[in-house]
Amino acid sequence: MRFHKVKHPVGGAKRGPKDANIQYFNGDYEEKIDILVRETIQNPLDHPLNADEPIKIVFKQRYIATDEIPNKSELLETLKALLSQIKLHKQSNTGIAAEFQKFYEEAVKKLTLDNICILQISDYNTTGLTGSRSDMKSDIGRFLGGVGWWDDSSSGGGSGGLGKFAPFRFSGINFCLYSSFNTNKEYVYYGWGTNFYHQVGREQYTGEAIMGKEIAGDFDVVKLNKPLTSGFLSDRKELGTDVFAIDFIKDKQGIIEWRKEMARATIRNFFGAIIDKKLIVEIEEYGKDKIAIDSDNIKSHLDLFKSAEFNNAKDYLADGFTVEAVNCYSNGNQYESDPNETPTLGKCFIKIIQDDELSRYFTFMRGPRMLIKIEKVRYGDLAFSGVFVCDSKEGNDVLRILEDSHHRDWNYESASDKKVRKEITDFIKRVVELVAKFDNPDEFTISGSKLLSIGGNSSKSDSGKNGEGEQDEEAAIVIPKNVSTTKVKSTDFGGEYKIDGKGRKKKTKPKKERYKKPNDGGIPPSAPPKKNREYRVDDFNAMIFKNDAVESEYHLFIDSSKVSDIRSISFEILGGDSSMRDISFIEAIFDQNGVALERDTRPGSSINSFENFSLIPGKNQFIVRMKFDKKVQLLIN
Repeated sequence: MRFHKVKHPVGGAKRGPKDANIQYFNGDYEEKIDILVRETIQNPLDHPLNADEPIKIVFKQRYIATDEIPNKSELLETLKALLSQIKLHKQSNTGIAAEFQKFYEEAVKKLTLDNICILQISDYNTTGLTGSRSDMKSDIGRFLGGVGWWDDSSSGGGSGGLGKFAPFRFSGINFCLYSSFNTNKEYVYYGWGTNFYHQVGREQYTGEAIMGKEIAGDFDVVKLNKPLTSGFLSDRKELGTDVFAIDFIKDKQGIIEWRKEMARATIRNFFGAIIDKKLIVEIEEYGKDKIAIDSDNIKSHLDLFKSAEFNNAKDYLADGFTVEAVNCYSNGNQYESDPNETPTLGKCFIKIIQDDELSRYFTFMRGPRMLIKIEKVRYGDLAFSGVFVCDSKEGNDVLRILEDSHHRDWNYESASDKKVRKEITDFIKRVVELVAKFDNPDEFTISGSKLLSIGGNSSKSDSGKNGEGEQDEEAAIVIPKNVSTTKVKSTDFGGEYKIDGKGRKKKTKPKKERYKKPNDGGIPPSAPPKKNREYRVDDFNAMIFKNDAVESEYHLFIDSSKVSDIRSISFEILGGDSSMRDISFIEAIFDQNGVALERDTRPGSSINSFENFSLIPGKNQFIVRMKFDKKVQLLIN
């Protein structure tokens, strides 16, 4: 293998250190792990050698002798030149150039040691890398020969996404080596890294460095009929590919256990592939026990997740959604789409479970069972968890084109795209209403649900991303004391009317008595089992008033005929715009004993939701402390 540095073209733009390395330095460490797992597993999973056998991926931290690195001296010379160049950029000890200087000082130091840590990513039961760097329709061309190239005939990703760059985020010298054995019985070797513009003497370089074979003035991968006889690159004997990130960066030691975070990311993104026996993943951290994840033990690894955690500001799923989705995919009932229902996407299926403690979220996956996104679905009356999978080649080709570069969403822009979205939402609606539709509100049997379920958001902007599950909901309204309104009369309150979020009045229908089958003279029918019913807004005489005697205080009264519990109540300001939903205007709520109620932090709850209102027979008073001293009209949901 020869070492080659790409010369800077005359008149070409000079790449700076920030541009060249922003993908390696930016981002939270856990997010980098998530991207590494998604991108490095996705491509092998798209190209199995034997579709009846699972792909195996191994992430391994190991140590090698630095002398095993091909062209070590040339690589070290390049790193020293980059260090000299960054010193020319440096203007202070606190700027970004100072951070890059530390990075390259450490890189030079690591290559001068006897041993160095590497991250090895290996796949098995795959076809290996075939083609050449100049053939952009080949595996090697898309993966190693270009940036931003895309092959519509390929079912996989390639250089259009982040796959090739993901391992570089964990390399302390911005350099990776590749070893592959392909179906043409070729042993393929290559090295590649990209940094920034620098000079060596009078020669100018782009920062891109290659280890390969020179062919007619260009560089390509090295192809041999036999494997190398020594060094870590010689390990590959089976079909598949090894990627080596040189000088493995393992941040947050003592805070994050790398092997466990890798396991979490693997399950989070590929639980469908693992459960369906399409994927096995092993994680080997140096000096620690190996973690193996397969269809038989995936559920035993769920203790790595916080099942009650549904809030996450990062780009990946909160733990609670992952636990729900794994259980749903393992234990849910399966429904297949009708051919006329999904004519564009072909065969699709949904797995779904109904339980009153679930989030009402759907997980979306395509072909290789990789997570694409999750979204809240507002169909149905009862809580559920669902997983949608497109299971046809033609459908997955369509959805792959709709994906963004991160494979985290489907973008529907054209009329034909919207048709695809409608196929998905109509199929989901049908299945949800089969499983989670309750036609008679007097016969609710679930427990623990949000009791005051009428209401929720009055804003259509939150009706579901891309239009999934849009619906109008009603809410009971209460009028603060000494406030007049042209929309609603205080005499209208009392259960005979319901008022929507815009103040429009609607008369309620009287409740019908449950149908009773007449006795035919035989054995009297047994009494139906007692059911825990769900209470709704109009079951309680609830009113809220401004307490003029105390600043920023309201009194909430709820009249109950018996001992009962309200799971959750949320509050909205009538007439406020949608941004008010994200503003916490309630400081605290206290019950009649002065005990503060907890906020309801379950997914889908507003920021002004509180839970567990315990009621006794008669009038129950709650003190509501506001963050302002104004009289406003409030919606109780």
